[in-house]
Formats: sequence, C-alpha cells, structure tokens
Amino acid sequence: YLVAFTDRAEYFASNRTIERNKPLNWVRASAIGVKKGCKPVLLDGSIYFVSRDGGRLYAADYDAVSEAFKPVPVNDLNNDIVANIRRMVVQRKSGNMSTDRLLLLREDGRLIACATNVSQDISLAACEWPITDGGIVHGVSVDGLDRVWLTVERNGVYTREMLTEADENLLQLGIFGSTDLAGQISGLSHFNG
Repeated sequence: YLVAFTDRAEYFASNRTIERNKPLNWVRASAIGVKKGCKPVLLDGSIYFVSRDGGRLYAADYDAVSEAFKPVPVNDLNNDIVANIRRMVVQRKSGNMSTDRLLLLREDGRLIACATNVSQDISLAACEWPITDGGIVHGVSVDGLDRVWLTVERNGVYTREMLTEADENLLQLGIFGSTDLAGQISGLSHFNG
C-alpha cells in the first residue's frame, strides 16, 4: 500500500493495484499528523512516526480485517524519555546486535536507543544512550554500512563521531584531523583528564 503523511493526518491508498491513468482512492487513517522534518521510518514491518507536537511515537500497521492502517502509540510505558523527538533513524541489525535499532534524537540533544520484539509483544523498549563528557547530540545519521554517525557538541566544539558497540571498540572517542604547519592539532580539549 502507498502511505502518505502530512502535518494534519495520515492517508493510505486503498487501491489493490496502482495503474496509470486511474486515480488513487486515498483514505484517512488518522488525524494525528506528523512532526515537520521528522521522517517516518520502517521497523519490524511497522511504520513508526512522531506526532506533530513531537511528544508521541506511533506505529502503524495494516489491519486486513478492517482494511485500514491503524496507528497506535508505543511510548506509553517510557514517555518520560521518548518525548520531544526531533529526528529518527533506523540502524539495521549487524554484528552482535540482536535486532534492528531505532535511534531517536530529542530536542534537548539526548540520544535514545529503542528496540522492538514483535514475537514477544514488546512494542518498544527504550533507554538513553549516554554521550561522553555530557555532549549534546545535534545530528544523527546511518550510512550505507549501517554505521551510526553523530554530530556532538562539547564546550562549543563540534565533532563527528561514529557510535560503536562497547565490545567492538576500546576507545570512547576517536578524532580524524590534520596538523597545522607547526605540527599541532587543535580541538582535543575533551580528551583532557
């Protein structure tokens, strides 16, 4: 099915097939609305999206009985940390991960890691992913190799960091840089101590 999201509602095309020169039959799934700039993601067969105010996370599945998409809130048990969501990305399962991971970037710069387990009826388990030295996350993305990249600010200094599992990396943080003409490199103050 073709699904469309706006800031006022969610729609799906109920047509069984999409044919040229035939109009689509758009049906409103709900009037929740999606937060501007926070793209919906696909995780474990469900479409996850954030309400227009950024306070609720929903999962929408197609219900064959009612022939409709039905969004349901999934952050009822952890709405204290799964709130004020600015951006979402999905990291596909790799290495020792047990499942795909949903990463939520909050408006306050905190990073939340979420997982689901549909076979155990766990719609969402969430915890904060701590950033070294009280860093504030300004951006999160996943590259083609399913590596998570963060843009982190510490004391006014911005760095681009790759998030790694603790058992895969002995280092808390790595920096790539070039020296100046005197052979010195700057921007390393967060390594002090």
